[in-house]
Amino acid sequence: MKEYIIQKNIDSETYIGQIEKISPEFITELINNGTVVLWLDYQILFGYIEQRNLFFFEKPDYDFTFRIRAFNEDEELHIWRKKNKYFYRYRKDIPSDNGKIEYIDTNQLILGTETISIDENWKKIKEDRGSIFILPKKILNEDVSLNKRLFIKTRNYITYNPLGQVGFEDNRFVKFFLKEV
Repeated sequence: MKEYIIQKNIDSETYIGQIEKISPEFITELINNGTVVLWLDYQILFGYIEQRNLFFFEKPDYDFTFRIRAFNEDEELHIWRKKNKYFYRYRKDIPSDNGKIEYIDTNQLILGTETISIDENWKKIKEDRGSIFILPKKILNEDVSLNKRLFIKTRNYITYNPLGQVGFEDNRFVKFFLKEV
């Protein structure tokens, strides 16, 4: 059985709001360097932000976007569509010796056991099950295989209700990484 350690070494700032339309400028105004995962109605795109510039292998059509997560190890902008309206949550973790925020970090496997280099900046990973993703080499600097897999670290924030029962109030993406399995 896997054990999870509850950590308590951060404080956090969280902002929630609504936007009329998704734009690269809104994303890069809050996240100036990091990784982006963009869910369109018909595919998932991976990209990156560098010095407030947003890069994807294919230009996304933001009109068909239903979720975006732009993040780095310290912060995340999460945008989602609900009934043709866009909402967002920006969360920034602040290291603190007296942190009040409890959380658990977990690692989620990304499907892909074979790597194909596309060009100097992008790689494709695929798996026999049919999944194919194109990722920037900034995320995937080595090749995946059956024994070396791509994971995403997620942070799950803990809350307690008035009865003292524990639950998760929020989660965010932290980083992609390769790991021997």
